Amino acid sequence: MQTKKEAIQQAIYQSAVNEFLEKGFEKASLRQIVKKAGTTLGNFYNYYENKEAVFASIVESAYIGMVQLIKNHHQWERNDELWDLTDVEVWRRELRKLILPMVPAITIPFVILIEGSEGTRFAHAKEDLLAVMEEHFMEHIEEFNPKYPNPQMAKVMAEQLVFGLVMIVKSNEDDEVRQQLIIEEILFFAIGVMGILKAF
Repeated sequence: MQTKKEAIQQAIYQSAVNEFLEKGFEKASLRQIVKKAGTTLGNFYNYYENKEAVFASIVESAYIGMVQLIKNHHQWERNDELWDLTDVEVWRRELRKLILPMVPAITIPFVILIEGSEGTRFAHAKEDLLAVMEEHFMEHIEEFNPKYPNPQMAKVMAEQLVFGLVMIVKSNEDDEVRQQLIIEEILFFAIGVMGILKAF
């Protein structure tokens, strides 16, 4: 009996993931979620209070991971010697150590959180992440080249980094491929940012 209940709840959860990923919270249909889960609306309420409750069950851990990232991004261990190196493999190896602990948080629930939270208590998540990424890039600009003439690039870089992460997750189901591409994207940004800053 318990296994059957768990199977129904899992079916509802997975159906909701698909619906929110495709349509976002506001346009998602609770009726479609339960229909595709093979259950009824009445039965749905045995597991979740409402549409926002099932949404929260999907994105909550991604949101907590993102909040931790925002709170702790100043504490990232940084190897300052990297900035003077030109060996991409050394960069890749060091970034792998830094980034791997964060990769498990960058999954489909992360995409739903970033793209589909409008109308929920998580609606500010994307702006919060973009703000901390912009601040992070601005810190690099100020530290490595305070005379850089285009500091507004920090906002552009933040937008592109987050957009790239979302695209990687949406287009790759294989965890290993996803992990490699996330590291490559961050490598691309790290080397690109340093190249731009050193050019002025």
